[in-house]
Amino acid sequence: MNHVQKCECFVITGGPSVGKTTLVNALQKRGRQVLEESAAQIILEGREHPSKERSAFQRAVLRRQFELEQSMFACGGIWYADRGLLDGAVYHQHHDGYVPDSFYELDVSHYKAAFLLEPLSSFEKNGVRPDFEDLEYTEAITPLFGQIYRSRGVPVYFVPSLLSVEERLVFIESTVAKLRASNSVFSFGIAGAGLSLLPTPLAFPNGDFYETLQHVN
Repeated sequence: MNHVQKCECFVITGGPSVGKTTLVNALQKRGRQVLEESAAQIILEGREHPSKERSAFQRAVLRRQFELEQSMFACGGIWYADRGLLDGAVYHQHHDGYVPDSFYELDVSHYKAAFLLEPLSSFEKNGVRPDFEDLEYTEAITPLFGQIYRSRGVPVYFVPSLLSVEERLVFIESTVAKLRASNSVFSFGIAGAGLSLLPTPLAFPNGDFYETLQHVN
């Protein structure tokens, strides 16, 4: 019988090429427990690809993500995930206009917060991402991550692109520490940029992007 331990998972989420994997790799170098992105694994294995059969690809990603997250409960502790179970719902909403019922049935009670990364000013084509993904695509789907995670009761924190990798790490880990210490929801500013939970946005540097996020319900 597998021994299930208490896990607290913090999801690093956002569109393609916003720096999620860079942050997760940096957290791993700091000795933190991390889950790698399941979608990239599936693409590199050549099993499914979103450019060919997107629905089958999303099903494969969801299965893989579920398997990876089950492994957390054998170890316990704090984990940082490169995307989460609900990311697939974002892509269904964007491409199909609806979210399959299966996503509403997922248990995400171990998600203590999601960190939503603002799109960067440039987009990296890394040979893994589908050809249809670009900066415009990332900017279009980013608000949906906040909407989907918040709809399932997961606190969402914005991480502005103006912060360096090190500053992003400091913000994420300090937020996690304060959340665990207070077990409460809060908002605060860092490096001159307002950061907060949806739907109580403060002042943000990128008006157009955050104007959209402010009206996510």
